[in-house]
Amino acid sequence: MLNPGARVQEILNLRLCDIRTDPPHQVRLHGKGGKTRLCPIWPQTAQLLQEHSNNAAHSGEANLRCS
Repeated sequence: MLNPGARVQEILNLRLCDIRTDPPHQVRLHGKGGKTRLCPIWPQTAQLLQEHSNNAAHSGEANLRCS
């Protein structure tokens, strides 16, 4: 994901609870060394992530859910 400057592994580790689709739009990234950071995302990116999470919920995918 380009606009927050995330690494591939940080994106693969994203969970629903790490994504804020309401303003201020942001993602919580869990990076190297266990460091966590909040990164702003564009409204368009937030909308796409919301649509993806809705599709995942309808298809029964659980990989984005928080435990």
